[in-house]
Amino acid sequence: YERNEIAVMKSRGASNVQILRMYFYESAVLGLLSLLIGVPLGILFCRVVGATSGFLEFVQRRSIVVKISPEAILYAAAALLLFIATMLIPVVSAARTTIVRHKQGKAGKRQLALWEKLGIDVIFLAISGYGLYTDDPRKDKNAVHIPEVTEITPEILALAGGVGSSVGSGGMKSKVEAARIAVQSGIPLAISMGKDVNNIRACLEGKGKCTVFLPTEHGLRHRDRWIAYASEPAGCLIVDEGAAIALNTNKSLLPVGIVDVKGEFTENSVVTVATADGRVIGRGITNYSAQTIRRTKGQHCKDANVTEVIHCNNMVMED
Repeated sequence: YERNEIAVMKSRGASNVQILRMYFYESAVLGLLSLLIGVPLGILFCRVVGATSGFLEFVQRRSIVVKISPEAILYAAAALLLFIATMLIPVVSAARTTIVRHKQGKAGKRQLALWEKLGIDVIFLAISGYGLYTDDPRKDKNAVHIPEVTEITPEILALAGGVGSSVGSGGMKSKVEAARIAVQSGIPLAISMGKDVNNIRACLEGKGKCTVFLPTEHGLRHRDRWIAYASEPAGCLIVDEGAAIALNTNKSLLPVGIVDVKGEFTENSVVTVATADGRVIGRGITNYSAQTIRRTKGQHCKDANVTEVIHCNNMVMED
């Protein structure tokens, strides 16, 4: 939180000396207040401890005589100086960062997915069927089983869309969506009949009947996976065709290419990016709030006094 405040002050024109001076005064005041309150409390605590013979066992005897020695004053002064130093050292580093750089760096620090923490090599989903077919096998006896999927294409999603189950949650399409996340993370995912234990054992040996989704050669980075799958979009940016083409060539989103803003959100929020006809083309982390983007949309960066709205490193495009 303090780094964010320092970055805001820096972007508004505050110098490093001004920021350091402010935090020096703040830490000095806090340290002196701690001395004024802490010393009497310490004396009181020593006297209470001296009047007991055990935990909550008070006895009738004189309390311990407590005096503040010159050595204690030196220790207190050293503690105060150490406290001020620990407050100022991080400020020196934080004062070098602008608000845009801070937000971009913060956006990249996301937690690893559960399978990455546990070191999982393969995921197996138990369902009510033996995997993916060219058609619903309950209705079409000629439906062909698909043992391996190397790429999740719109055709694969179309095949999965028609296969549902009263036992499964969300039907086959939800399993394929889960497979998309897994393979983008570099982890193969297999689906097969959960009730057939012998088949599951055979699948683990590479001999059973199942559908295996193989990982892509170049998976998404940790942050990109978070943007694409784990985050909830806070709004939507509508862009023109020129911006859509630029984004698909790994360019950053500039305010001149934005035609409309949907929803209310702060800076560093995940939003969807769509064309005027409503086609979602990607997701990204914004450097500015919805209010600022509305004010600067359609303008060049120089005229609006802003940088890119979404940096290309914080953008994940739809397949």
